[in-house]
Amino acid sequence: MDLELSGRVAIVTGASKGIGLAIVRTLAEEGALVVATSRTRAEEWPDTVVSSGSARQPGAMNIDYAAAKSAMNHVGKAVSEEYGAQGIRVNTLSPGPTLSDMWTRQGGSAEAFGALTGTSKEDVIAKVAPEMMRLVTGRLVHAQEIADAIALLVSPRSGSTTGADVAIDGGYLEEL
Repeated sequence: MDLELSGRVAIVTGASKGIGLAIVRTLAEEGALVVATSRTRAEEWPDTVVSSGSARQPGAMNIDYAAAKSAMNHVGKAVSEEYGAQGIRVNTLSPGPTLSDMWTRQGGSAEAFGALTGTSKEDVIAKVAPEMMRLVTGRLVHAQEIADAIALLVSPRSGSTTGADVAIDGGYLEEL
């Protein structure tokens, strides 16, 4: 499917690794001219707004993070209404638990959970974490799945999609 992104400009923040880097690569492969920003330089950069499932799933952990992501969703919806008549679409995408450096790096979440549960890092990623978070898919989300959804959302082929929050979360969110 041609997403009609050739020659369009995309700005991607947090683009040096993980989800951001996957978005940069995917949009560039689709022909977009990508401006990639990050606090650190990524050697892997080739020449849109991500929220989190935490924005819609309140909990006792990471309250500040979840509140900031919830505010991002609110702003995204408000801006989509304010600028929609000018042809500017704004959507948010809320990934669930994503297989990323946060999980896989030395000293990361998988090792921490492994120490608590007496299991290996690999077993935490493959089984313990998905079961603990009740992921319907039985696995963590892959960054490429998020990047693919972003590519579709920013495409003119999704021209009537605005003010939406799309969950790519493996079934993490349980509300309607």
